[in-house]
Amino acid sequence: MPGRDDARGGIGGDGSGAVTAHEESRSTGPVTVTAHEDPRSTGPVTAAAHEDPRSTGPVTVTAHEDPRSTGPVTAAAHEDPRSTGPVTVTAHEDPRSTGPVTAAAHEDPRSTGPVTVTAHEDPRSTGPVTAAAHEDPRSTGPVTVTAHEDPRSTGPVTAAAHEDPRSTGPVTVTAGARPGVAATAAPARGTRRSVLVLNPNSSAVATGRIRSGAELWAGPGIDVDVRSLPGGPAGIDSGDDIALAAALTLREAPRLAAGRDAVVIACGHDPGLAEVRGLLPVPVVGIAEAAMLQACLYGGRFAVPVFSPRSVPLVRGLVHRYGLDARLASIVPMATDTAAAVRDPEALLDQYVRAGRTARDRDAADSLVLIGSVVGALAPALEAELGVPVVAGLPAALALTGALLTHRTPQESIR
Repeated sequence: MPGRDDARGGIGGDGSGAVTAHEESRSTGPVTVTAHEDPRSTGPVTAAAHEDPRSTGPVTVTAHEDPRSTGPVTAAAHEDPRSTGPVTVTAHEDPRSTGPVTAAAHEDPRSTGPVTVTAHEDPRSTGPVTAAAHEDPRSTGPVTVTAHEDPRSTGPVTAAAHEDPRSTGPVTVTAGARPGVAATAAPARGTRRSVLVLNPNSSAVATGRIRSGAELWAGPGIDVDVRSLPGGPAGIDSGDDIALAAALTLREAPRLAAGRDAVVIACGHDPGLAEVRGLLPVPVVGIAEAAMLQACLYGGRFAVPVFSPRSVPLVRGLVHRYGLDARLASIVPMATDTAAAVRDPEALLDQYVRAGRTARDRDAADSLVLIGSVVGALAPALEAELGVPVVAGLPAALALTGALLTHRTPQESIR
């Protein structure tokens, strides 16, 4: 290259390796920087390249770390806004190293060249791989970030791209985990998530009511798929009904949940909830537990109206299982059953009002929990009548599921 080009490199007295290259503005040739760290050093390896704005040549930066070193490897490239050449950054880590690999590229907003960042980690390494690209909003060039981790590695893979909303260039982020298992993260804007809502009984009418409610109460970006279990009880009112529903749920949920991001069990007794959670790597939410937990957030103690006296010990067992005995004011039985609730939920409003007044006035309940899967629509009228918070199971479960999917850390989904 011409004499005005400048390159320096070496192992510094502090044990670090640093390489910097600057390209003369009139040159059309590429700038290439490679850094290798001595195995006895514990200092970082840094490779950086800067391209003059009038050059059309690419900027390439590569850093390699020796396996016995514990220092990080950093590769960075900066492109001037008037250049049309691409910026490429690649970092490779040796499998025996415990230091992180970081690759970063920054593009000026007026440039039309792409920014590409790639990081590869060896499967035996325990250090993380981080790849990040940042694009200015006025740029029209794409930002691409790719991170690949070997399936035997225990280190995380992080790939991040940040684009200003005024930019017209695409942002692409790819992260690979174990083969055959998709890596999932919090859904970005525009990402839709699929939730299986499972009705453990066999009633088509109940399933239709659950579907109507789920479609109404599902949050933004959530698609619900409501299924029932053929062979299940027509209504779930007794211990035997719960046992049968739990067995069918445990048998069918893994198959029905394929391709879903979460599962909601839409029955007020949460049949099979703990067992299905143990089988599936996605959130599994029961409507009774979700409603009880939400009621706890209002403070004080909650009461649970139930369809009949025989449900009282069954629901008390649920409360105990969830560790909420101290938060329970009472369980108030009514004189009905699941079949009546499915036929005409609104006809039960008077019974719920009477049960709610008993819970509020006699038992000093601060809130009310409706665990039935088809009675969620009664909550607003009941709350207006009683003057205390009323939490319905299906809306609470869908709200909790949406929160779990929004804030979920990357983990495996069923695919």
